[in-house]
Amino acid sequence: YLVQNGLRRQAEPVMRALVADCGETAFVAVPHQERAVVLDACEPERAVRYVPRIGQPSATEPGPAEQVLLAFSEATG
Repeated sequence: YLVQNGLRRQAEPVMRALVADCGETAFVAVPHQERAVVLDACEPERAVRYVPRIGQPSATEPGPAEQVLLAFSEATG
């Protein structure tokens, strides 16, 4: 997944704009089995922030990435 540099390059300016607008971490993820794998992330400059593990499947609980991917997947009809 991490070799998908085209997607990462396209997502970077969008993530930076999101972080600038909302002050929260932005990341791009792709589906992998029943989880999401984070390809890249952009973090705000503040002490407390969410930092996803790039290249690793997400935690066992469905997080925001899984919820979005599930909402737009073919499995939901």
